[in-house]
Amino acid sequence: MKLDTLLHGAWLKDPYPVLDVGPKGAWDDLMVDCPFVLSRRDGEYLLFYTGHGSKNHEWAIGRACSADLDHWVKDRDNPFLSPGQPGICGKHIDGAVVLFFRKKFFLFFESVDECPISIVHRLADALPYPLRSWGGFCKRKIGRLLGYVPSQAVRHASRRSIGLVMSDDMLHWSAGRANPVFRASEAGRWDSSGVFSPCILPVDGKFYLFYGGSNGKTIQTGLAESHDLYSWEKNPDPVLSPGVDGSWDESSVIIVSILRLEDAYIAFYEGQDRHNQYAVGLAFSFDGRRWEKYGKNPILTKGSPGAYDERIVNSPHGFQRGNEIFCFYGASNFKMEGRCMRARFSAKSPEKILP
Repeated sequence: MKLDTLLHGAWLKDPYPVLDVGPKGAWDDLMVDCPFVLSRRDGEYLLFYTGHGSKNHEWAIGRACSADLDHWVKDRDNPFLSPGQPGICGKHIDGAVVLFFRKKFFLFFESVDECPISIVHRLADALPYPLRSWGGFCKRKIGRLLGYVPSQAVRHASRRSIGLVMSDDMLHWSAGRANPVFRASEAGRWDSSGVFSPCILPVDGKFYLFYGGSNGKTIQTGLAESHDLYSWEKNPDPVLSPGVDGSWDESSVIIVSILRLEDAYIAFYEGQDRHNQYAVGLAFSFDGRRWEKYGKNPILTKGSPGAYDERIVNSPHGFQRGNEIFCFYGASNFKMEGRCMRARFSAKSPEKILP
């Protein structure tokens, strides 16, 4: 598919989740989020996702399998990647991305650094989930009364870094080198508060790592380069930045996934405004380094009351099967239960808009 076609179509949401939360008491009974879909050589598909449960309120990574992209079955040994495993850095494991290189599977993830943590963070983490949720709600209410709403994405990014594990069979994972493999920059830089949401793009024999970087106020997308997936050289400046004041992506812009089209690259990115409202947009590039936002963004916004995504749409993952293009995404309802949803691209009569 060519870029001009993709930029002139429509995105149609499926009415039901492709992956739902687990039964009460399961490790993922509160949230399944951050979908990443991978096709296997045997014709089946794998979906890696972040799960969050009511038992210990810890985040971990699970996996589901499908033969048709419609019906998914979770692995019985989920979660397969959790805090505390050998070589796993930090806690709140999130945002899995998988690629194949040199006869091995590489899985990048984000996590929260455990040290140093203030006494305030320790006390907050020790509270039961309902109390922590209530405390966050009160904090946002007070912020609104004072004319300021702290960004959820900025809070999420704090103290985060990116780790790496490897596998020969995608069943047994281990860290090849000390984690994390990618950290925040020194104080004063645009990505000094935390780095997260890894997205890997192979280009001309090397790899581009796109990531969300926070300075404690806003979030932008950065770029780093590598030839071996271990050592990364950061570009000094972001490659995609928030929009103007009042825009739908004025506070946060994170490239989450990238597809290679016939004549360009297309990026699916998560945006957030000052009121903590999420939406999904597109950006395109002809070299993988310089990006331009689609003029008719956002392509996905939160749903109507009662919908699975009535509160949040985030973490978009583009996936192509033949001539079909899908956008898997995370969604939350009124109760903040997180599920994995999907939208399908539908082509319309193309109109030439690119210069």
